[in-house]
Amino acid sequence: MEKLKATRTKLKSSLTRLLTLSENPLENCTADMVDTMKTRLDNVWKEFDRSTDDMFEFQESQGYVDPMGDYGDYEMKYLTAQLHLKERGKLVNPVKATKVVDSSEGVIEVVSQILHKQMELQREFYESMTVSGAACSALGGQVQLPKLHIKPFGGDYLEWPAFKDLYESTIHNRVNLDKAQKFEYLKSFLCDEAASFINHLPLTGAAYETA
Repeated sequence: MEKLKATRTKLKSSLTRLLTLSENPLENCTADMVDTMKTRLDNVWKEFDRSTDDMFEFQESQGYVDPMGDYGDYEMKYLTAQLHLKERGKLVNPVKATKVVDSSEGVIEVVSQILHKQMELQREFYESMTVSGAACSALGGQVQLPKLHIKPFGGDYLEWPAFKDLYESTIHNRVNLDKAQKFEYLKSFLCDEAASFINHLPLTGAAYETA
């Protein structure tokens, strides 16, 4: 496990250096240099992601550190560096990238508008909902949670920002749900690899904090 920890520390340093380099590129940076940095960034992230999975095998070992504690921070570094390099690629090779960039940006804009509209509708709906205290008592304190239609998250980092924003706006930030109810929703919105990380946890407020 100590060797794995050392490997993760090295990979974290590499991700941080690549982010810094993407934010402050060398003068006379060429298209080949940008492509090389993209490839290096992707390879480092894949190794880091793999090492995160490997760490879970040592959960019962002394000195175990939850790899998800800082996973989100380094995922954001990776995504930010990826975005910087994409923008740098446009500058060093604008003619080659024009058509592809225009097309991809159009798709991204449409998807962004759809997600934004969905978030607004969900927010308006749940802000209008109230939980009756009398009804709660009649049901023995148990409230049947309404079904939500949110695309399940399976672990794809490209889908994480949209899923996180939608989940927080419709569930996590709601004051009329306790943590156990929020955790029940969260479990229903996860699938595949993402779901495997929390399936073993009970539906309690403490487990929600852990998740």
